Amino acid sequence: MRLSLRLLLCLFLIGACAIPPVAADMPKLPSWYGFDASLADIPRVGVPVEVLATVTARLGDLEDVDVSLLLPQGWAHVPREEPKGRLGSGSSRLFRFVVTPAGPLPNGSIGCRLRVRTPKAELIREAGRRFPEEANKIAQTITSWPDMHEAFADMAFALYKEEGFYPLGPDMWITYDDRLRPEGAVRGPCLYRDVMITPFQAQTDVEMFDKLRTLLKSDPKLEASLAEKGIDLKKKRFDQLLGLYVLAVEAYLKGDFPAAEALLNRFASESGDAADVPVELAVAAENLRGLAAWASGDRRTAEQALQKAFYKNRKLSVQRYVLRNIGLLMIAKGDRSSAREMLRLAVEMKPAYVLAGDEYARLKER
Repeated sequence: MRLSLRLLLCLFLIGACAIPPVAADMPKLPSWYGFDASLADIPRVGVPVEVLATVTARLGDLEDVDVSLLLPQGWAHVPREEPKGRLGSGSSRLFRFVVTPAGPLPNGSIGCRLRVRTPKAELIREAGRRFPEEANKIAQTITSWPDMHEAFADMAFALYKEEGFYPLGPDMWITYDDRLRPEGAVRGPCLYRDVMITPFQAQTDVEMFDKLRTLLKSDPKLEASLAEKGIDLKKKRFDQLLGLYVLAVEAYLKGDFPAAEALLNRFASESGDAADVPVELAVAAENLRGLAAWASGDRRTAEQALQKAFYKNRKLSVQRYVLRNIGLLMIAKGDRSSAREMLRLAVEMKPAYVLAGDEYARLKER
């Protein structure tokens, strides 16, 4: 979904290795080391998680190798005892750290820093072997580099009280409607909301596509002309469908459930069973239909809509939200046995879904 892609572009920071400055016309030398870092698990508030960093010596030995972390404020960490110093050519070393998240951090990241002595002699020898005609010039450049080299890798994540996300992906539903929270639940049901598209932009996308469709019907040659100009009609159609969904979400959150249902009906009519409509968006729309019916007092229709959302594709990771929503609806209907099963399945899909796990534990105790 466009929401998720834009959100990822805003939040996701790719770990990168810093390199010393080089002359613009200097031949490219081979990478003399490798460095990457990752979290061993999805972060959860108050739960220790390992950070794993790997350093590889690709060109000669590495001397004075050291790895450290740049943590969010208040986070504690315990470094594992890993050998530092020299790393033999062609070998790798894994550095381990245990960190404990202190609290929610929606736009979080952990930085991992490598410090290592620049192997100038090895690089100069390699440059002479590969580029003999420019060896002296390259050697002068390498000699001017700092003796100690630094590189950084970044681990971006999103951590909420209800759930953590790592690596960042398109399966993040973070809006909860506590108006429908049944007794015994921690939060209300969950829905997908595209915070990157304003209602104004959504309305504009819908209206523009409606006008475009009218023009296409009146001029059979227009579609080919637009394609020649690089205008993607499928994307325009997707923008319209996403706009309808965004408007439905805003109507729902404002309590205008009939308007939300009307927009969702149009979404269903416009999308049909077209293969180019992302199934994640179709699931989100049917889930919202279920919540709108629930909020309107029609629990039977709500259950049918939520079940339909689930069976659109049972293997999608976002189905953990739909399963939990069904479970909450079962609590509201007094069917605690079915509620427990739905929550169990939601937790099974993602054990780090802390909210669903807490609510499942509560139901088991009763």
